[in-house]
Amino acid sequence: MAENSTIDASSVKGVRLFYAVGDYFPPWRLDVDELFSRQLAAMGLELTWATRRKDAGPCRTEQYNGRPVWLPWRVGVGGSVSKALNKILQYACEIVFFFRLLLGPKFDIVQARDRRYFFAFLLILVARLRSWRFVYWLSYPFPESTREVALARSGLSSRLLLLVHWVEWHYVYRFLMRSADHVFVQSEQMRRDVAACGIAENKMTPVPMGVPPELLNWSKNHPDIGVIPGRVVYVGTLVKVRRLGTLIESFALVYQEIPHARFVVVGDGIKPEERRELEELAGRLGIGEVVNFTGFVPMHEAWSWAASAEVCVSPFYPTFELRSTSPTKLVEYLALGKPVVVNDHPEQADVIASIGAGICVRWGAENFAKAIVKLLGEPALTSAMGSVGPSWVAEYRTYDRIAEIVFKRYLSILNRA
Repeated sequence: MAENSTIDASSVKGVRLFYAVGDYFPPWRLDVDELFSRQLAAMGLELTWATRRKDAGPCRTEQYNGRPVWLPWRVGVGGSVSKALNKILQYACEIVFFFRLLLGPKFDIVQARDRRYFFAFLLILVARLRSWRFVYWLSYPFPESTREVALARSGLSSRLLLLVHWVEWHYVYRFLMRSADHVFVQSEQMRRDVAACGIAENKMTPVPMGVPPELLNWSKNHPDIGVIPGRVVYVGTLVKVRRLGTLIESFALVYQEIPHARFVVVGDGIKPEERRELEELAGRLGIGEVVNFTGFVPMHEAWSWAASAEVCVSPFYPTFELRSTSPTKLVEYLALGKPVVVNDHPEQADVIASIGAGICVRWGAENFAKAIVKLLGEPALTSAMGSVGPSWVAEYRTYDRIAEIVFKRYLSILNRA
């Protein structure tokens, strides 16, 4: 992420990208929507999407931010039968899309993301038949995640999932990536992990998570949002793999030391029980009244919660599948000028060590608690740590900067750099 030279928009005119993502329409992830439909499009990228359909509808093309989106057919019925039917309909529409690509206008690059596996296979075929470039984008170690789920189960379910893991691992690392002209990965750690599977490091470009440039001016544009003394904020998902019970346990220790402290948990689980179990744990520890679970909120509301915090936390349980992630919320906290308590996750540890914007600890409730108490008890230290985040984000992690890196790579893939 050291390349910051500006690309002349005229040099990228005419670069046409077809991008198949797993998001439901409309795309919402920052590294999908903000990066591609806003920043890269502003540089001249001519983008056509293929997403999944959340609601019932036909196989057709719609518009998103002025660009075409190819949507599969989906029926509006519930249950496991409809799930299977909709999967078949999606694959059928992807075959239709394959022929549209094969017989239609030219693209320079066709790109698939994550688990659009069948479509990725079709994109490889059409890229070879039409002399285009095929690019694969891996944002999460899904094959390893499947294995973790399998090992957490027992009996036939576990064995079947281990078989799925074996097939998925070989398909992604032995076929998709080796067939790709280039691979984008989430982080430097992911590049090292994937390289261990036999993919050349120089074939991969890490693209870490960033923030929209306007987030750097959030506090200036929202002067009504003040810092609440003693408020600690976590923003993110509550899925079990993150082991956030440790964070609740740590705040119980914080509360013993600092009675005016309050904890706001912004986000929700994928399953209802994931949030409920954390709420019940807070109740058992006697802090149910001082921990606020907001549930899912719009992004701008999440930023408001974080902006009001005295300290933010970014825990990532140290597993193989999480160590290669690029934490979005860490960058958002830093952009908002917040000191952050993190644990020893590769990217987080590197960032905190390099700029001194918080405290990095080993995973554990007592370790988190000691760091939070220290920051809440030393306002001058808290202010100094928070002050260094925005300038670092402005230099390395706004999506206009990241778009420069991605587009330079596209040009080199096309031998135009």
